[in-house]
Amino acid sequence: FQALAALLDRDRNAATDDLLAARTDTDPEVRGQAASLLCQTGDPRAADALTALLDDLVPRVRLQAAVGLAQLGDQRALDELRSATTEPSTRLDAAQGLARLDHAPATEALHALLERKLAGPAVQATAAAGLAARGDLRGQRRLDHMVRSWRRSPSLHAVLAATALAGPRMTLFLARVSVAGGRRSQEAFAGLCELAADPARQRQVTLLSGRQDNIGRCCLAALEEAEAAARDGSPP
Repeated sequence: FQALAALLDRDRNAATDDLLAARTDTDPEVRGQAASLLCQTGDPRAADALTALLDDLVPRVRLQAAVGLAQLGDQRALDELRSATTEPSTRLDAAQGLARLDHAPATEALHALLERKLAGPAVQATAAAGLAARGDLRGQRRLDHMVRSWRRSPSLHAVLAATALAGPRMTLFLARVSVAGGRRSQEAFAGLCELAADPARQRQVTLLSGRQDNIGRCCLAALEEAEAAARDGSPP
């Protein structure tokens, strides 16, 4: 599947056909990997193919299909994702999927994860970032609180969750943390550079770089660092 992932960059149609065929493979690991990659193809057949995998007999395959659907913004993922939040081993994947579904039932499920005391910092940071990304004040307050935590784990997970979601609010959040000068500023700036280096996610960094303040200068620096890294052939 590493070869198929690489093929997506070179011949998207051929890779998509192979992935559509792989979803009926007898090996559940193959079906799950196909589900994880199908959402990246941009093919209009991907959503229905992933929906079909929601009926797979293997729970892990169903979850991978649901997360893939969520990345496409398809609400058919909701029931499987909510079910997966009840198991500690699948809770983080479920939270990451729910964070990408911007409608009321997904928001309610993220609120429930935010208040689940034993969910762990990675799950809570993902839930908080998912809520903050849609303008939810409780999510924003929790994310701000986590990134200021004296403990490394919550604050680091807050930065990583914001980077994973990107979008206007999360990009601004990373820029604010970067210029604040706290213990997480370096990691937040690394997150901005990661977004700046990704053509699919750099737009918000570019927009913020036009501001005449520290946030604008920080985003401009992230874009320049990403450009320099691309010239050198090294990661930003």
